[in-house]
Amino acid sequence: LLALLPDETARQRLESHPLPRHTPHSIVSADAMASELGQVRSRGWASSMRELRDHNAVAASVLTGVGRAELILFAVGFPSQLGEADVERIGVTLRDAAGAIAAECGYQHAEEGR
Repeated sequence: LLALLPDETARQRLESHPLPRHTPHSIVSADAMASELGQVRSRGWASSMRELRDHNAVAASVLTGVGRAELILFAVGFPSQLGEADVERIGVTLRDAAGAIAAECGYQHAEEGR
């Protein structure tokens, strides 16, 4: 959800709240997380590869016309079930499904509504 905030707001939150290390794979640097948020924004989906627990996850938001996350679609699995080779394909699928749900619900992306 941080990726939905403006860069400056997200950066302020990252710098004012330490990122906990849940696993050896957790992102704990504000700079590294800011970089990750940029990637999430550009591709339209997020992933967590054993960063919180011993599983992987991929997610995409169903956005309202003002860019607020109305719903979040996600897939979670252990690395043997949801491996790195699957993440991009699943991320794109979730992003596209989220866009279809948003359109079906009548949400228009903020950029399209201008």
